[in-house]
Amino acid sequence: MKKLLLSLTILFTVSVLTAQVPLYNGSFENWGAQQPNGWTTALVGNVLIDVFGAQVPMPVNTFFGTQVSDAHAGSTALQLHPANVGVPGTQYNINFPGIAQLGVAGGFNIPLQTILDLVDMISGGDTTGFDPGDFDPSVLASLAQVLAPGDSCSRTPQSINMWVKFSPAGDDEMGVIAYSKSNGQPVGYAEITLDEPINEYTYLSIPFEEAGTPCDSLVVIIMAGTFGTADLGTAMWVDDVTISPYQVGVEESDAPQFHTYPNPATDYVRVAPDVFEPYTCQVLDLQGRLLRVVESNGEQCSVDVSDLASGIYMLKIDQKGRVANHKIVVR
Repeated sequence: MKKLLLSLTILFTVSVLTAQVPLYNGSFENWGAQQPNGWTTALVGNVLIDVFGAQVPMPVNTFFGTQVSDAHAGSTALQLHPANVGVPGTQYNINFPGIAQLGVAGGFNIPLQTILDLVDMISGGDTTGFDPGDFDPSVLASLAQVLAPGDSCSRTPQSINMWVKFSPAGDDEMGVIAYSKSNGQPVGYAEITLDEPINEYTYLSIPFEEAGTPCDSLVVIIMAGTFGTADLGTAMWVDDVTISPYQVGVEESDAPQFHTYPNPATDYVRVAPDVFEPYTCQVLDLQGRLLRVVESNGEQCSVDVSDLASGIYMLKIDQKGRVANHKIVVR
């Protein structure tokens, strides 16, 4: 599925998007001492290790980003690489993926076991035994400090875009996670994970679910490597990060509302309208090619996706000239 996802994503061009707006220092031309201005590419703080019952702080000062001249445009770009966090050769170490976050993160004081639990949860998708209620509020506050705040944003974008190269070692993957927030709560989400090499700078455009939703901030996290098992030989180059603002051709109050489920889907995607009026559903691949059309007289309908290859598709719903777009995942 990931090979297909790569081929679809890198061909999803601006033909289906609108004007692009650069993120703050998304060209990575401006740098401070060791990090690009406006971005966090480091873990700086203390990991607390239990030594004979006492919590002993182990300083962490790890940088994942390097300024390089191999750029898509301009003079420089960001190269991300995994790094070992801890004391190599002991139980107190772990390989972290190279991480870049939009915004400036603070320091932290986190028990080692908390980090290990988090890594297990992220890498294995198993939350068994991980209960935030088990942690002291000050620890949770420190965890929150590890995350950069992102940047201000009034409306969830249509997509987040960037130019990347990727040289994986071992079984490493690269990933992008972006989400918009309103009053601290996520309201829109975009993500992609790829494990194939990308030898030349390639344009990625990752659509947001719930595009157009009002928000107050936008968080962007770019990762090179896999939590816990990242290979130090992996590298990723990132340049010219932009967003495509949400735009509509009609008044937002007139935009049609539809509910689509299940998502991900295997056999059918069901579409339920809020308004009983005829509508048309179109399934398109990420190159914009029309794969099928389903007409409805206004009732709930089902769109057959059973013969589609695993990957990401766009479901375009047109109700009397008013259009809604939904990202769907087929597995």
